[in-house]
Order: sequence, then structure tokens, then C-alpha cells
Amino acid sequence: MGFSSFYARHRNTDKLFILTFVEDCYQLHKNIIKCVTEYKFKRCLLIKMQYSQQLNNFKYLISIAKKIHTLLDKNNNLSHRYELAHQLFNRLIGQCESIIKLLPLAENFSTTETNSYYDLASIASLARNFAETYEMYYYLILDNIDDKERELRNSLLRLHMKSEMLEIYKTLGYNTNENELEYCKQERNKLREEIKNNYLQLSASQVSEKFKIYSFIEKSNDEFYRELKNKKGRCLNSKVITEAIIKNLLGDEPITNYIDDLEENTTLNIEILLKRFDGLKTYFSNHTHTSTLSLSEILYETEIGDDSRHFYSLSIRHTMFYLGVAICDIVELFKGYNIDMNNQDMNFVVKNMLQYILDLQVISRKLG
Repeated sequence: MGFSSFYARHRNTDKLFILTFVEDCYQLHKNIIKCVTEYKFKRCLLIKMQYSQQLNNFKYLISIAKKIHTLLDKNNNLSHRYELAHQLFNRLIGQCESIIKLLPLAENFSTTETNSYYDLASIASLARNFAETYEMYYYLILDNIDDKERELRNSLLRLHMKSEMLEIYKTLGYNTNENELEYCKQERNKLREEIKNNYLQLSASQVSEKFKIYSFIEKSNDEFYRELKNKKGRCLNSKVITEAIIKNLLGDEPITNYIDDLEENTTLNIEILLKRFDGLKTYFSNHTHTSTLSLSEILYETEIGDDSRHFYSLSIRHTMFYLGVAICDIVELFKGYNIDMNNQDMNFVVKNMLQYILDLQVISRKLG
């Protein structure tokens, strides 16, 4: 079944996520518009630049990140926090390199005269995982907490890892003898007790409402481990981290310092942007898994296709946003280590981040 007939059958499915933040996801898809006359699509605001320009911007941003990484490599004897920041930043660059190889028009993109291979699922998986890597980077490295609370977070993640290892040993039937299993259980139980004691000591001196994110530590073991698994060892959700990113993005500077042709009183609407970022996570999840939306877009790319390449442009811009935030963060974190950027590069980084969320916000206002 061709994409046009597929889309026509499902044209009343208004909850297809792409329609919530792209006014005209398929304006250039002329074959589809003929079939779906009741939709009056407008210009897609997310794609203000040609795809090739988006790709070049992505490559340039990666080159900036690599320059910073080279400077980081020259610093030895880093503390655990700074070494972990270095490792996570390196992982982000590696993920960008993987995405680049899957994008059309990139040097290593696999094509033949008769066919092109569009691996949307892998790109979506990498784009979503990129955001999750940054969230861990924020959770362990950047969040404004003291060292004792940071250690509590590390301990919870280690405990989650040990619990997962035990489950793997049991369910996959690894050749692990009873003594090794018992040792793993003892190590897990020991760490659980350490976490409870550290939590009690910290909670006695904490008056902040924010500290309540750890309150599940007080629950019974069954409830605690169940919630620890659901949280994947992490006590801050994506929404809280995204809100912190947006609030920290500008500081006290007006947006007009970076973006031209804006109204003087332009501001960021955090509430709406949080909804959009949550929606983007759902969008990329739909592509990661074999959903109706992912199948429809794959069919479109292989059977029709157009110059807008909306999926690829969106994936690039979403990844560039988080890479830009990570670049700004790493420069600030290592400011005592001779890690610096020239003004041209910094302006490029910040402008790309702001333009992306402003585009999302404009679409948000129009779509409600």
C-alpha cells in the first residue's frame, strides 16, 4: 500500500504527534495534499533553512565540540566529577558522528542508483538517547547541589546497576555460581543500607522541598526497588531538567542580543516549551519503536520524498540544541582549565539553540 492511500485512510487521526507542533508537516508533499483536501496546511516553521544548510550547521557545531574536546584531553589529574564530565561530553560527540553517517547527503550515506536506505529509527533512537545522555550529564555534573547529595545520586545509580545485574544473572541463566550470586546480593544490600543512612543524615539538614525527590528511600525494600527500577536510578525527570536548561539559557541577557528581527519584548514561554519538548520525546519514541507514525514516514521517504526532509531537519536541530547546551556547560565548568571559545563560535552556538526553541514557541502559539 502506498503512503498516499495509507495517509488518506488515517487522515482523521488528528493525534498523530507530528501535527501537534508542525503546522504543515507535509505542505510540499503535493501527492498527499491532492488526497487530503480538507487539510489546509501552511508552511512548516521548523524548516526555515534548507536541509543542506542544516546539515552544514550540524557539522560546524560538531567541529566546535571537537576543538573543546581536544583542549580537555590536555588536562590531567581531573577529579571524578570533571573526568565524568569529560567522558559524557566525549559520548555526545560520538553520538553526533553516528547520526551524521545516517543522514542523506552526508559523506558516508549509503545510496545506489536505484535505492536509498532511510534508517529513520536509528536516527530517532540516537536523537532521543542524545537528550538522555545530556540529562544524565546535568543530573550528575551540573545541577547545583553539594558533594554529599551528588554522592547520594551516584550511589542510587550504582545500586540500580547492581539490581539490574542480579536480574540479568537470574533471568538469562548465566553460569554464575551460588557464591557469586550471594556476594552480589550482599554488596547490593550493603549499598542499600549506606544509602538509607546517608539519606537520613542529609535529610536532617535539608529544608528544601526539592530534597523530597529522595523520599522513596524510606520505603520498604520491595517498594523502594520497584520505584528505583521505574526511575532507572535517577531522581530528576526530564521535565525538571528541561526547565532548568531553558531558564539557564539566557541568564539576564535579552534574546535580541542573539537573534535579529525579533519584537523587543520577546520572551520564552517555559510552560509551553516544556510541553513541546515532552512531545518531541514522544515523537522520537514513536520512531524508535515500530509505530504507525514511524511506518508512515518511512513510506513517505521511500515512495515520495521531497527537498524539505522534515524528519532529518528536526532530528538535526533537536540534537544541535542539546549539543549547544553541553558546549556552553563544559566551557563554564572548565573555565579554570584554559578551555575557551572565540566569540564567533559562541554566538553561533547560542543563536542556534535560541532559534530552535523560538521556532517551537511560535508553532506552539499557533497550535495552542
